[in-house]
Amino acid sequence: MLKIVVIGELHYSQSFADPSLKEYQEDFLKRYLDNVFQVPADMHVSVGDLTHSGSTAEFGRIYQIANERHIHFCQAIGNHDALTISKELIPSVMQRPLHFHVSTEDAIVAFIDTVRERCPDDSSGAISDEQLDWLQELILSSGSKPVILFAHHPLFGTTTFSEMKHLSIRNDRLAGILASKQGIGLYCNGHNHIHSIHHSSPWVYIQTAACLIKPSYRILTVQDSDVFIETRFLNDDKLTQYGQMLGEELLYMPDQIQPPIRTIDLELRFKTNS
Repeated sequence: MLKIVVIGELHYSQSFADPSLKEYQEDFLKRYLDNVFQVPADMHVSVGDLTHSGSTAEFGRIYQIANERHIHFCQAIGNHDALTISKELIPSVMQRPLHFHVSTEDAIVAFIDTVRERCPDDSSGAISDEQLDWLQELILSSGSKPVILFAHHPLFGTTTFSEMKHLSIRNDRLAGILASKQGIGLYCNGHNHIHSIHHSSPWVYIQTAACLIKPSYRILTVQDSDVFIETRFLNDDKLTQYGQMLGEELLYMPDQIQPPIRTIDLELRFKTNS
């Protein structure tokens, strides 16, 4: 069995004009990660924007907590994570490459970099030809074994808001590589701050909400031919209160009413051979 805990954007910041917000940020971070990191899992994964400005201090604080818990923590890099330091330096902070994969008995877990470096005016996704070559070989060699792919940006036209400007990655070659997958694939992303699941065979697209908006996390479980996606909300009044305060300061939301979250956006069970 493979079990992965997935967290949405934390947007952890160490820079606030209002000093009280920094205090709330630290309390939110501790409360949230104390809950999530104690969940037993093979991996704990962030879908990016772990930090708000991408400073080494912001990265260091979160990785310090993860290392203290002795968990297997990985992330897909987000656009906010690449605002300050160059992408060339980020692997040394994460202690992992920007794109890599891990093979397990149940699935292949892969991470790709869909981020533009130091580009605050364009938060849409982009991907290098080098990565596409690597991903094409990985998908081809995976056969019918499930692939769980983590990226920050959703593929255009899949999850909620992915057709809006700057809120997806639009790349025909990437779409073609994904379409060539034999068997099931799970494409896990963040960026758009709302829970959403979209099924377009052979892929299930799983978008996870920003932690500040919905203090929650996903659990992906693969066992034999069964895949189960569930969402757990943290019923903590302080988390909700601090998250709302921090979200108003840090998050950029689409200029439209948030659509209702459907049951299918929170929980889904299916077989890999269905």
